[in-house]
Amino acid sequence: MKTNFIQHANKLISELSAIEERHLLEILAVKSGIKNLMRIHLANQEEYQILESFCAKNSLHLAHSQFRLKLSWTNEIGDRFYEDVPWEDTSAEEFVAYLTKNDSMSLSRSVTIEMEGTHTEAGLLYGYPKCCCENYEVISNGEEWVEVLSKNSHGMFFSPWANKLAYLVHGFTLFPDYFPCGYSCVSTMELSKKYFKLGLECGLEAFVQMQFDFMSRTYLVGPDSVFSFEGGWVDDGVLHLCLLNRGIFGIDRLRDYPGDHLSILLPKKDDSCFWNWGDTTYRVFVFKDVQDFKH
Repeated sequence: MKTNFIQHANKLISELSAIEERHLLEILAVKSGIKNLMRIHLANQEEYQILESFCAKNSLHLAHSQFRLKLSWTNEIGDRFYEDVPWEDTSAEEFVAYLTKNDSMSLSRSVTIEMEGTHTEAGLLYGYPKCCCENYEVISNGEEWVEVLSKNSHGMFFSPWANKLAYLVHGFTLFPDYFPCGYSCVSTMELSKKYFKLGLECGLEAFVQMQFDFMSRTYLVGPDSVFSFEGGWVDDGVLHLCLLNRGIFGIDRLRDYPGDHLSILLPKKDDSCFWNWGDTTYRVFVFKDVQDFKH
């Protein structure tokens, strides 16, 4: 893929309020044909004009929703959920744009899918796995995705390729902007690997490797915080994590922990792992192959 398209995409990301650096691979996937359709949340008509110019320069097709978006509610981890309102509602400026390389049928369907279709039908149109689209029905009704994914994921060791927690702590995942049904979702793993390969083909090795490194860490999930730990090792049934190498989303309840590393006793069977500190219980997720993690 030509360098100037990547430059155009990065400029677009800097000019639109609702997309970030992590969306670069998704835009490249549309241009390469890996992804048929991309959904972009826009703040106003001025942002749509910026997107129109980008698509015209790069031979992409564009349309916008026949409705506007009004903020309905947010949850404690910062996710924002919107309701659809008529296009004529002047109290709402936000709306959705859709871009594609050449799938005119999907583009035509996209402008009304969120009003006329289900969450599953919309997700499938955007190329998300069916299992994840169906699971989103639970999240859209108010249950936090961190809790939903935890409940759907049994065990302790998981493949890095479906790790959504990396987005929460570090702002990146290789797969597109949706919620997997769980950390063992094979379809999400396959998408991540496709996007990783695409990044390599586009000369973005450092960019995709950085994201994979964030996804290949140990995460502790508590009721009001999520920690990530770089490195670590398993020795004689104990997981060791260095506190100095931690990332944090939420309240840092480990700030006053005595010592510079955690020692977590692992379950003897292939069960889920929990660790208690004070009056808080954390679920332990190791996003790395168990054989590669031993000391």
